[in-house]
Amino acid sequence: MTTANIEIIVGTYEEFLLGYKVVKEENSDCRLIQSFADHSHRASIRSVCASGKFLASGGADETIHLYDMKARKESGIISQHSGTVNCISFSPNGSHLLSGSEDGSIAIFRTGSWQLEKLFTKAHKGEAVTSLSVHPSGKLALSVGTDATLRTWNLVKGRQAYATNLGKNRTGKGRAVSCLLWSPDGNLYVVPVGIEVNIYDVSTAGIVHTIQLQQKVTCICFCQDTILAVGDEGGGLSFHSISDKKQLIAVEAHEHRIKCITFISTKEDNFIVSASSGGHIRLWNYKNGKVKSICHTNTDCRITCLVILEGQNSNQKCMKEDVLQIHSIYNGTGNDKEAIKPKRLRKDSEDSESVNRIHDNKAKKKNLKLSEASQSLDVICTRGQKWLVEEL
Repeated sequence: MTTANIEIIVGTYEEFLLGYKVVKEENSDCRLIQSFADHSHRASIRSVCASGKFLASGGADETIHLYDMKARKESGIISQHSGTVNCISFSPNGSHLLSGSEDGSIAIFRTGSWQLEKLFTKAHKGEAVTSLSVHPSGKLALSVGTDATLRTWNLVKGRQAYATNLGKNRTGKGRAVSCLLWSPDGNLYVVPVGIEVNIYDVSTAGIVHTIQLQQKVTCICFCQDTILAVGDEGGGLSFHSISDKKQLIAVEAHEHRIKCITFISTKEDNFIVSASSGGHIRLWNYKNGKVKSICHTNTDCRITCLVILEGQNSNQKCMKEDVLQIHSIYNGTGNDKEAIKPKRLRKDSEDSESVNRIHDNKAKKKNLKLSEASQSLDVICTRGQKWLVEEL
């Protein structure tokens, strides 16, 4: 078993972005060591994603913070949305960043320049966007919102393809969905609703399998094209075979509800990372339908989201023609009236009144990098834990 170059990034309600590296001990055991802590957000962090050297986090302070993980520093802030940024996701080749917000809009930015290239102002008829997922091809995206609809977006033409009503619950209200996901091969997509997990086939747009749980589903991830991991409100983690339509294994992973799970495959092994609302992160080894806990740590914060980095090459590889294709997708080459200039964007070297409003201690923050454990000063967070901050 090897866990080299794996770094776990989590966002928290306490506004901290935390990093943990998996370190292998001499006795072949491993443990999670905090690698950095950043306090750029001024409200809870709701979503985090990574591609190549870039890391992005969206929060309730209505901003998206951008980080260069190679240089280990913050590289910019996007303040496009006027509501909580509920979800963010890089395109499969990393050329664009998509975000969904409480203000009802979906925005698409070009990676690197962070220019706004597309804005759906009322993606869900003005209702909040709660989750989005981009197809592995980069041609389609799915989104769900508080209007209880699943919407498919044609990214080639830059418009909505169709909408699906998810129905109503027992109280007569729309069935809100907090997460959804494409399968790695793009042939399936998964939509959890309450205690059910519905798996749809792209070719028929119909449900091919439904997983029933005892607790409300809180998060999902694919381990293989047809193996789905599901986390629930009771702290349970279960694995299901979609092709065989059966549950493979279930474990009591956490004492509190599981907020997020992520899968990563290395040359030697497969790993699952789960994080709970109680602040615990646990690393699992998944092999041949069996799961084993490897190590865990307590962050002493309420975790909301996570992403895994494997060195600087953790993003999905794409061929050159795919990169060219995704560029043309977002360029708005047709009669695209919604392709506009960015609303507000600020990099570290720039000055902006809108950023000053959020970052009331800007002068101090400009002198901070993402904290490294090797050279640090102690900073006390709101819940009594010490955070590591490196002075430039």
